[in-house]
Amino acid sequence: MFFAEEEEKKNAEKKEGLGPKLLESRTILLAGQVDTELAEKVMAQLLVMDSISNDPIKMIISSNGGHVDSGMAIYDMMRFVKSDVLTIGAGWVVSIAVPIFLGAKKKHRYALPNTRFMIHQPLGGAGGPAADVRIAAQEIVKIRKKINEM
Repeated sequence: MFFAEEEEKKNAEKKEGLGPKLLESRTILLAGQVDTELAEKVMAQLLVMDSISNDPIKMIISSNGGHVDSGMAIYDMMRFVKSDVLTIGAGWVVSIAVPIFLGAKKKHRYALPNTRFMIHQPLGGAGGPAADVRIAAQEIVKIRKKINEM
């Protein structure tokens, strides 16, 4: 038990030490599930790096997707900052991670040789009165249309 806790502590310290190096190299690592916590972190990093200089920002993406609205917030922030954002796909770029990847201008999109992309129809669920189900279905159609237009 003690060794596992020590190993966890060492890994956390290593991860924390990467933060300043990534900031200095103007690199954002977007990995794992896209949720509000990850979106907040990525948007803050974009704003901080953009406030330091307008040099390009590299965003490495390896994600199995997640929450659509959180992903769209990241996409919007990528388009909002003055700095060019370069996206680099690594591993899986899936679901809402694909529109995030597309947030970079076409000439600034790259993928490592073994990167795999996958996009699917937006998922959702609804219950309750028929009117609520209809509204939820209309929202899913809007999301699909918005993503297709990217």
